[in-house]
Amino acid sequence: RGDFAMQLPWAEEILVTKSDLQRKLALMRQLENKVEELQHHNEREVRAREANYKQKLRDVTERFNHELEADKERYTRLQEEKMEMERRYRRTVEDMQQRHQRKLAELDQHHSQKLSGEQQRYDDLRQKLANDKRSWSDEEQAQQAEFAAELDKLYEEHQKE
Repeated sequence: RGDFAMQLPWAEEILVTKSDLQRKLALMRQLENKVEELQHHNEREVRAREANYKQKLRDVTERFNHELEADKERYTRLQEEKMEMERRYRRTVEDMQQRHQRKLAELDQHHSQKLSGEQQRYDDLRQKLANDKRSWSDEEQAQQAEFAAELDKLYEEHQKE
């Protein structure tokens, strides 16, 4: 037997009964149908998911576009408000500077007039002082001359006696 088993090659044919083959074919058809059905079901699910994601993407894109437009409008409005505030600020600063310059000019004029008045008063007082000094000097000289004359007169009277 050992030699005989070695000499015969293995057979590639298998004996199967017709009913087994039919059962296997029916099972294979069922499985193929189920695979096809599952493939169709998966394709429908994939298309539904894709459609769902596309719709979500459109919704999100639309929402973000609306938000972007709103932000652009708000930015433009804020820029305009900023520019208006800057114009008002510049006007206010210019007005304040003009008022300050006017007030400074008024104060300068007022103090110049006051200084001029005080200078005139000083000059008048100086002139009066000079006049009073001359007057006192003249009066003193006159009193000294009168006193000297009175003294001379008394001295002469005293010597006559």
